Amino acid sequence: MPIKQVGVLIFFIFMKRNLFGKVLVAFLFCAVFCSVNVNAQGAFSKGDKAANLGLTAGSLGVAGSFEMGIKDDLFGLKKSSLGVGLYGGLELLHLNVVVGARAAFHYQPIDKLDCYGGAMLGFQIHRPWVAFSPIFIGARYYFKEKMGVFAEFGTWDLPYAQIGLSFKF
Repeated sequence: MPIKQVGVLIFFIFMKRNLFGKVLVAFLFCAVFCSVNVNAQGAFSKGDKAANLGLTAGSLGVAGSFEMGIKDDLFGLKKSSLGVGLYGGLELLHLNVVVGARAAFHYQPIDKLDCYGGAMLGFQIHRPWVAFSPIFIGARYYFKEKMGVFAEFGTWDLPYAQIGLSFKF
């Protein structure tokens, strides 16, 4: 069985378990992507705008986010940046809507790859306006200058995993 299929299998096993399993799998996912060696332009920096559109796992749904880079070289660390943006998601089975504002720390260990983690402050509208503040980690890989794929994992219940397309403009 190829290594990517093993990774996907492990991902789905752990995502149904506990928070530790979710965080462990997300960390391993980023570590695997960070070990790839490619050459091109930086993945995310001050002034960049990125939009994600994806499908969610756990609770079938769709989600999108928009983010803008506002500061580079955080704490003197080269290839790092800070981004702020908006998030929206819809769980299709229960018509649960999630909206929020978020901030993320980005680090580009190699060209074309953007690893990030952050926090969001948002609301779930299906439930009587429940406020929440989840954390998340993810990675974007740009196979073209303005287009790529992403995977993101979080500690909240909708969605706690998503994959999809990412666009930079």
